[in-house]
Amino acid sequence: MARFLDILPVILLVVFAAVFGFIAFQIYVYTHTVVKTSEQKLAKNHINFSKDGGLQVGVKDISTEQYAEKLQKGLVNTWNAHYTPASGEELGGDEQDNGLPRSRSRT
Repeated sequence: MARFLDILPVILLVVFAAVFGFIAFQIYVYTHTVVKTSEQKLAKNHINFSKDGGLQVGVKDISTEQYAEKLQKGLVNTWNAHYTPASGEELGGDEQDNGLPRSRSRT
């Protein structure tokens, strides 16, 4: 019986080390699975990580005509949001003169 009690701490140490190793291995496998699936999902959106840790973002190709149309639409929407359609008066702001030249003449 004395021999078993002498070996018991070594057996417990081996069991605890095995359990800790198993848990650490499962965490390692899980994190690598998450990394791979996230890389695949990001690659679908043209976002890639290089080997040295850099980030590469792919840009969708659009024609010059599409770019000009989107730019013109944005400018027109901004202009229309800034001025009321009925009277042409500016929205918001004070009516007092602040010393700056007017960008649009009032009639």
